[in-house]
Amino acid sequence: MRSALSMVVLAAVVATTAACGGSDLPSRTPDVSGVVDREAGSERVTLSGPSNPYYDGMDLLRGSPVIVARSDESALAPEDLAGGDVVDVWIEGACAESSPVQCTVTALRVRD
Repeated sequence: MRSALSMVVLAAVVATTAACGGSDLPSRTPDVSGVVDREAGSERVTLSGPSNPYYDGMDLLRGSPVIVARSDESALAPEDLAGGDVVDVWIEGACAESSPVQCTVTALRVRD
């Protein structure tokens, strides 16, 4: 059983890596878009006003995602995300049902 689970995880990692383009963003359409909500004095970064309400309040840094700027696809650090930034979000796998939902975020693209 443990071996089968390891193979599933490995296959998911390979599939995710293969789906990435030269910019390290997945080649598929983003799963959701919305606005960055960053609490002052906190490292917590969440999604507000999402294109799908299911993702409202989701932690955007869960999963250590790749973060890029849309204009030139340059790499950004988590601290570069500012409240009010509009982002496209890619998610990997199923999300844990909670409020807010807990998803593994693989990539964020900050829109211009």
